[in-house]
Amino acid sequence: MSRFAPTPWTSRDGTQLVLRTLAPSDAPSFGAFNARIAEESTHTLRYVGQPDPNLEALEKRWSAAADDASSLYLGAFAASGTGERLVGLVAFYLLRPEHPWLLHIGHFGMMILKEHWGQGLGTQFLSILDAHAARVGCLRIEAEVRTPNERGLALYLRAGYEIEGTRRGAARIDGAFVDSYVIAKRFGVAAPDRDRSWRPKELSTQRLLLRGLELSDALAIFAYARDPEVAKWTLWSAHESPADSRAFIREYAFPSYARRQHEPYGLILKDDPSREVVGTVGCFRSDGSTKDLRLEMGYALARPHWGKGLMAEAGAEVLRHLFATTAVDRIQARCKVENVGSARVLEKLGMRYEGTLRRALTHAGRPWDMKYYSILRDDYGAN
Repeated sequence: MSRFAPTPWTSRDGTQLVLRTLAPSDAPSFGAFNARIAEESTHTLRYVGQPDPNLEALEKRWSAAADDASSLYLGAFAASGTGERLVGLVAFYLLRPEHPWLLHIGHFGMMILKEHWGQGLGTQFLSILDAHAARVGCLRIEAEVRTPNERGLALYLRAGYEIEGTRRGAARIDGAFVDSYVIAKRFGVAAPDRDRSWRPKELSTQRLLLRGLELSDALAIFAYARDPEVAKWTLWSAHESPADSRAFIREYAFPSYARRQHEPYGLILKDDPSREVVGTVGCFRSDGSTKDLRLEMGYALARPHWGKGLMAEAGAEVLRHLFATTAVDRIQARCKVENVGSARVLEKLGMRYEGTLRRALTHAGRPWDMKYYSILRDDYGAN
């Protein structure tokens, strides 16, 4: 077991913890910790009523692991009346260190008591895990995370892990099947998904920040893209899982940036400390050309933020930026006739109504009449 000397660490709320390698003497604290974890969530393999671990066997296993420099059993301890109390741990081991083809793969699991969620401990654990993996020559770290564990998944995505697939019915909890995501992080391998050769310039308004998307935005996008009422007014179907949102970023946003298109910008509320994306806006080439002469605007916004003028504010900034920095001559937009709110946004942007095309689009199994709007460079300059 790799040795991690006792290190003081302060969480976001000011709680003082000590991070160190688990020792055989920590076995009793580990038992109490397991019981608490089982009570607080079903995101781990711990369950209510699970037999207490055999302390003697646990002590022997941890003692034996002390000779394995590649593994890591790291605990976070809080002071208590009886000494120290285990409040979080991360365990890492090489999957098949004896096999020449698989010795580069590591596996980890992490558990944190609910009282310490959102305080930065998970991020700290993963940072230490990265450094340990580099020391032992691990080039790939794998794990599983239950699909309902959105908080945990967001943490891993921010840390650079990617969803590689879904294990259907990976667990059966209280008679119901629960899926798990297979996640992994690779080291020392070029990742085209993270190519930052070009991103749209970051823009700012009174209430919003507009920036290019990253894979770590997938969970925030899924939070609103799965809403049928949001998808109803777009040209796409409601996302069924975060994998759909990741595919949108990977297969639409990144190729769009590679073509140097200003689409899509992620919308972030300046007064939101989470800095999560709540919508998108942008302009793409509507005629298949390689020049920004005629563009089409598209957008989507999380339903809790409808009716606040945010999309008009974001759209106006995109128009200003494009007319100021590109040769675009015409920007158009379209919306379903029933989408009164979207039509109002386009009118606020100074776009002219050009007409309605009957049954111009089939979406969600039915035809829709579409209203068309546009603004020309000459119109914009005259406003």
